[in-house]
Amino acid sequence: MSSMRLGGHRPRDQPDSGHCRYAFVERTLAMMAILTEHTTPWNAIAALPTTGGPANQVVDFRKHYVDMTATGLVIIGHVAYEIEKSPEPQWRAARYVDLATKVDWNRNAEIWRNNVINGDKISTTRAPGRVAAAKVMEVVGLRTPEHVTPLPLVDGAH
Repeated sequence: MSSMRLGGHRPRDQPDSGHCRYAFVERTLAMMAILTEHTTPWNAIAALPTTGGPANQVVDFRKHYVDMTATGLVIIGHVAYEIEKSPEPQWRAARYVDLATKVDWNRNAEIWRNNVINGDKISTTRAPGRVAAAKVMEVVGLRTPEHVTPLPLVDGAH
């Protein structure tokens, strides 16, 4: 079972936190199931065979979708962290559906322009990722945390 593999083993010198770890793993698996079902192109990838020619399409998806890159996964992580603060499972599920369906994950989408996507390059640095995460949070109806507000640019001429 996936939840058992993700849970791991506790160090001997630490108290048993199995219940908390199990709850975390279950919530993470629920999030991943919702995102996989509703997010483009994750839903298409989930339907591909795991071997053979069609499985090679995954590389092509990375060229076209932010959510298929490490930067995109970090953005999803920032948003998921905010979503997971709610104790309400139905509210969390609805926000994950919004994350999957209301955000345009295509690399050419306006939401990514001049933050994580500049020209044909994707940024892997923190500041653009936080700006992008704040924009995604706004799209899914979450409060934009103060710590993701972009800092003003400093003019190097002074």
